[in-house]
Amino acid sequence: MRFSIFIVLSLALSSCFHGNRLDEVDYTRLFHGGQSRLWVVNTSQIGLEDEQKTDRFKNEVLVFYDDGTVVLSDLAKLYQGQGKKGTYSVYSSNKEIDIRFGNERWFYTFEIKDEHYLVLSPNEGSSTSFMIYLSTIPEL
Repeated sequence: MRFSIFIVLSLALSSCFHGNRLDEVDYTRLFHGGQSRLWVVNTSQIGLEDEQKTDRFKNEVLVFYDDGTVVLSDLAKLYQGQGKKGTYSVYSSNKEIDIRFGNERWFYTFEIKDEHYLVLSPNEGSSTSFMIYLSTIPEL
């Protein structure tokens, strides 16, 4: 009986220390999908209260490209090749995204509701105080 407990304990400990590596999840692909991905800005608000919703980003989209470029535009301007261009970096370990449009810095913590819905909450150091709710265009 003691021998079987020793074997089970040895197997359990060896599986913990066998050199298996745990890799960090990289969320960068979530934003660009491998090439580019269009995210619809559903709503934005200041703070956490629902009554502070705003139309600041009405009819606008964010397009993230795999090369680190991001475009903020409404659909009509995007079709014409116009919009606010910038760069972005994703920090997967903290679930943060840093978006820069010239001197303007949007520094957010993102919460993943599912692969088609994200909530961006502004961090300290961000030049915007808007919470942003993003979703992909649903399949028909």
